Amino acid sequence: MNIYLYIKQCTHCQLKYFGKTSQSNPYEYKGSGKRWRNHLKKHKASVITLEVFSFDNEQDAKEFALAFSKEHSIVESKEWANLIEEDALCGGSRPYNKEANKKNSKLGGFAKAAKGYPVWNKGLKTGPDSEETKRKKSASRTGNRRSYREDGTWFWIKPTLPSPQQDSTLEPS
Repeated sequence: MNIYLYIKQCTHCQLKYFGKTSQSNPYEYKGSGKRWRNHLKKHKASVITLEVFSFDNEQDAKEFALAFSKEHSIVESKEWANLIEEDALCGGSRPYNKEANKKNSKLGGFAKAAKGYPVWNKGLKTGPDSEETKRKKSASRTGNRRSYREDGTWFWIKPTLPSPQQDSTLEPS
């Protein structure tokens, strides 16, 4: 059984993808990575095959794929659409690995925080309001009234104070 490792490129923006296939014609195979497939679908882009490497045994393919992945930083680099390192074995059937995803800067939330990016809600309290917060909210609404929109939603209307009338007897000097 032949194992093919390939480098594909998007014709729209030159984004690359490094992958593995066992299909008989690796030049027609478009690739199966999640980010890669979503990118091609979003931009309705076509794919060109830059290079194909053929292997007769899994061990050689695995060693080459891991070395290539590390050498070209395919997970960290913005030039590549790979979310995980290619190992020429698992393909898309790899189980979810929380530790690997923490290291992955292309994923959101916790992975970015692990890389040192600021977290948008750091220090903000989440969850139910405290009794003090409930009292403050209630006090801020005192004297306000609800007004309803046509769609059934409501909003607060704050009473407005009458604007002071300018005294016409005073003239600027």
